[in-house]
Amino acid sequence: MYFIVEGTSPLKQAVEAMQADVEKGKYGKVLTALESLPLQTSAPVESDGTAQEDNSEDWGDFDFGESTDSSVTQTVAQTAESTETDGDWGEFDFGDESAQTAETEENSKYDLNTLQGAVDNLKEICSTKAGKQALLDGYNALTVVVNKDFKGCMTNPEILKAVDGMNEYLLNKYQGIGKLASFTTFIKRINQVMNAPAVNDSQTLTTERALKMLNDAYTLAGGKNASVNDIVVQLEKSLNYNGAAYNEIPYDVEKYPVADREELSNLITQYLYLLSSDAIEQFADDMTNPSAIRTQVQLRTHSSEDTGIIIADAAQYAKEHFPEGYTFKATGNGEMEHTMTRMVVSSQLISIVFSLVMVFLIISLSFKSGWAGLIGAIPLGLTIMLNFMVMGFAGIRLDLVTSIVSSVAIGVGIDYTIHFMETYRALRMQSSDLEAITKETFKTSGKGIITNAIAVGLGFVVLILSKFIILRYIGVLVAIVMFTSSALAMTIIPGVLNTFDPKFMWSKEQRAEYDAKLNR
Repeated sequence: MYFIVEGTSPLKQAVEAMQADVEKGKYGKVLTALESLPLQTSAPVESDGTAQEDNSEDWGDFDFGESTDSSVTQTVAQTAESTETDGDWGEFDFGDESAQTAETEENSKYDLNTLQGAVDNLKEICSTKAGKQALLDGYNALTVVVNKDFKGCMTNPEILKAVDGMNEYLLNKYQGIGKLASFTTFIKRINQVMNAPAVNDSQTLTTERALKMLNDAYTLAGGKNASVNDIVVQLEKSLNYNGAAYNEIPYDVEKYPVADREELSNLITQYLYLLSSDAIEQFADDMTNPSAIRTQVQLRTHSSEDTGIIIADAAQYAKEHFPEGYTFKATGNGEMEHTMTRMVVSSQLISIVFSLVMVFLIISLSFKSGWAGLIGAIPLGLTIMLNFMVMGFAGIRLDLVTSIVSSVAIGVGIDYTIHFMETYRALRMQSSDLEAITKETFKTSGKGIITNAIAVGLGFVVLILSKFIILRYIGVLVAIVMFTSSALAMTIIPGVLNTFDPKFMWSKEQRAEYDAKLNR
């Protein structure tokens, strides 16, 4: 469909009269949408591309005739192209959608030259999006399955509308969703095709009515937050352009020639007979009487946190809007990654807590004091924290392989801790000079701890030469753990012991002497 303007001077005047409001941003997007429509002057076009003079001062009518190769058609085609499902999801041919006749460039002159720049910008945006396939398509898959326990239950307009509402809700809310294809996508598409007007159908509107239609489309599209594409979509619905008003799940009984929703369910069943194809069998368990349907979501991210938020939000939407008896389940690679990550994180936390508790118990039993266990666990806890800090700042993900580093940190760190504390206790039982005890501990155990840390750490550093990125991560992280655990064992522990001089480091004679002094 396209606008034929009989006598364009008043329309130009109307646009010029609104220029002040355009500058204020009040009607800017409405006029941009108006310019995006292929406005044609009814005056004849000369061979040099200029229109003959039109002396008519009548506002004229808008006649909706055959569609041309216009910017609206181009926009619709680009939009359709950007929302088609990938070949992996299957393709379905609904027939020839370009039933309109293309006309020559000379017969497609735009009348509102004042906003031609807006049209050029729109075309540039569309072409840019077409070139960014990764941004549009996404590269991670999430599957949502909705089902009930009897055949044919998924032709119920109530559940189909709820599923379609969930799809629109997720697509509009989360930028991490690149594409979305569903069983409802096919139902909506064939409903649109079946209710598209004939090629030669036309409507006649006054200029005033057309401008009101633009204003209404601007309001429905979101007002100040509306985009040109949103306004054009609303205009297409109001005109039922290519059946755009029926790009929906058949739900409103008054809109269709049926008596109740049961007949709408039968209509959807008839659609399924027409749609029967191998290409869409992956979206339903049965092509005519489905009891389960699937929605395929392409994500632009592998972030398991974002995937988890989307799944939780979709489940909550299903709980609030789905009819009773219908179940929601998320599957696919995205859900598997989210589940695996959750398992890794939970198991990591459990293993760390369990290991630290065991370290605490072992040292406490060895030194017969709970304070000894607490002092020994402090450098180990700091080593683990530092390991995760390095992973976070370096962008190293916590996975099945990198999760073992914290266990290595505890296994290595406890050796250094016990070795240093045992040497310190042996020397403390012989002397009360804490400074001399500390120096002697460094000379004996300190040398062995440093030598071992350097040797083992440098041995793992060699892994950074590996061609496998995960081995590089392991090499760097384990080396860092070796150096930090040894350094913390030789700084935190002597600092705490010299500051508080705990009694569990004393000999029996030293404790008895101390008790005797208190009793005097």
